Amino acid sequence: MRHQVILRKGGIREPTFKPAAETFLLFPTSFHSQANLLTFEANDKYQQELAFDQKKATLLTIKHVANVTGCWSTYDPRVLSALSEHHVWTDDFLESRLRWRAKQPITVLELRVAQLAEPLVIPSQDSYWGCFSWTDVYRGVSAEMIQVADPVLQDSDFKQRQQKVRMALSTLADCQEVTL
Repeated sequence: MRHQVILRKGGIREPTFKPAAETFLLFPTSFHSQANLLTFEANDKYQQELAFDQKKATLLTIKHVANVTGCWSTYDPRVLSALSEHHVWTDDFLESRLRWRAKQPITVLELRVAQLAEPLVIPSQDSYWGCFSWTDVYRGVSAEMIQVADPVLQDSDFKQRQQKVRMALSTLADCQEVTL
C-alpha cells in the first residue's frame, strides 16, 4: 500500500484546508484521478476505481476507514519528493497543487487505514460530489463498524512506514505539526 499520506490544500469551496475529524471514511471518488495525475503504478493498480463515474452511481460502496496518526503543514515544495513513496500523485499534479493558493501551506495527513468488516453501501446524493474535502455520511455508520475494521498494514509495517514519513518531514525547514 503506497497511499499512506494525503496531501491537501482544500477544495474550491473551502477557504483553507483543516481536518474535520481524526477518523473518517475513505469516500469513493474519481475526482482528480485522470491518468496524467496519478503515478503509473497507481493507474495500473486502480483501473476499476478509476472507471468509477459518480454521476451514474446510484449506490456508493465504502470499504475503508482512516485514522489520522499525524498532521503537518509546510510551504516547502520538497515535501513532494520527500514523500513520493507514500502517495499516488505525479510530481506535475502536486506541483500544480502547490502553486494553487500559493499563500496557503500544504497539509500532510498521515493515515492508518483499515478495511471495514462489511462494506457500507449508501445511496448516492448530488451533495456528495464537488471540489471539497469533507462530506457527512451518517446513515449506517456505527462506532462498532470503525472499531472492528482490520488494518491494511500489520503494526510493524505501519510503524516502519510511519518512521519513514516522519523522517522525511523532519528534513523540511518549515514543517510544523498540526494539532487536531
